[in-house]
Amino acid sequence: MDRRKLNLCLILALSVFLIYKSIFFNSIISRVKQPDYDYHSAVLKIYKENPKVLFFRDRLKMQLGCDDPIIYNPPVSTSPFLYYSVVGKVWYLTNSLKITALIQSVFGIAAIFYVYFLALIVTKSRIVSFFSAIIMSSIPMFSYQINYVSYDNLVNLASIASIFYLMAFINKLKIKDLFMLFIFLLIGILTKFSFGPLMVVILTILILFLFKNFKFIKNDIFKFIFNVKNIHYILVLLFFAGLFVSFYGRNLILYKSLMPAYSYNFEHRCDL
Repeated sequence: MDRRKLNLCLILALSVFLIYKSIFFNSIISRVKQPDYDYHSAVLKIYKENPKVLFFRDRLKMQLGCDDPIIYNPPVSTSPFLYYSVVGKVWYLTNSLKITALIQSVFGIAAIFYVYFLALIVTKSRIVSFFSAIIMSSIPMFSYQINYVSYDNLVNLASIASIFYLMAFINKLKIKDLFMLFIFLLIGILTKFSFGPLMVVILTILILFLFKNFKFIKNDIFKFIFNVKNIHYILVLLFFAGLFVSFYGRNLILYKSLMPAYSYNFEHRCDL
């Protein structure tokens, strides 16, 4: 069997395995209450009811569900918003939280495929890469998590994808991989603030690499930017960069912190 057929068979087998696991965990998810379900679904409901809002700028307009104010520290209006904003809009379009929860499986399966391709870069072995993905998907907590509502699913995808594109760029020096790296770094930090340490490590490695190799790739960067075929990469990167500056800049200007660590008094409603 040639390498192309082997790769196709491994990806097909992995896809069938992941779909099976997703169906299995979705079948038991309704009988098991996930951690922080009330919190996540409450915040999603806010964005569902405000589908035109990317993130809330006025904290005084926020109304949160559930009955424990401690879990809203820091408040939603100053916390990373991307997951809730995206999934809340999906909920608005489908009008079903159960259907909306299926997007978690999409994030999770995408993350596992990035594990496969990351292992392929590192080991050069499709068999090792396949079993790396199988092991990742077989971790019970991960398998369970990718089927319930949680921002961890998107931040896990952003983390693995960021590492993959860093390794891909270092290995092949493709500017497309550099742009995809920046896009996923922005997705991660706009989803969860604790993504920050990984972002710092990746950017440190990238800066050191560029410091040594920039003269070899600077022309490629300019060619990539001025090639009209790459406009979608540039627009997506500018969009997320704009969200990053707007959101964290607002926090710095108004609250003197990237992530204000204090709660406000909100009206609570437990109707979820």
